[in-house]
Amino acid sequence: MVDELSSLGYMAALGWHCHLAFGPRYFGNLGFDPWLAAIAVSVVTYGGAMYCIYYNLIVVVGSANSQDYAGTVEVAPGRAPNTVRLRPAIATPRALARPRPRWLAWIATYAPYVVRRDFISWLAVVVAMLHGTHALFAGFTLGGIVTFAIVANDHVQLRRLRRSIVRAGQVFEPAP
Repeated sequence: MVDELSSLGYMAALGWHCHLAFGPRYFGNLGFDPWLAAIAVSVVTYGGAMYCIYYNLIVVVGSANSQDYAGTVEVAPGRAPNTVRLRPAIATPRALARPRPRWLAWIATYAPYVVRRDFISWLAVVVAMLHGTHALFAGFTLGGIVTFAIVANDHVQLRRLRRSIVRAGQVFEPAP
């Protein structure tokens, strides 16, 4: 969780830097400071995403590692009668009707590395060295909003599933 909190702090500090370096008039006379508004939106979306991710990890996965997040879950029978447990759904590979073009296969191979924290951190250093902190902050803000939208949807589905199981009279086993 410290990694997530440090990302939140880094993003807020980057927004504060943009507020100080570019000022509220960077976007014209809007009547408010968009940098401060973006910091607030980012803190709320990052915080909400962290809550949804760690709720999922504690309730479903039984892990403290955010890399273990499972967006889709399934109900599995428990060890005792009338008990169930939630487990991450197993992804099923899909066969392609025809081979991918080479460029698309290359993207599919390396794209998962681009969203990893280490890559993003090093990319952020390079962009900051090129004086692109405002673009970097915009990217982090947008990333927080998109992440929150995805994991909040997963969270709502998980809570609905848990309520339907309780209404059916079944009992949850704790996560492993």
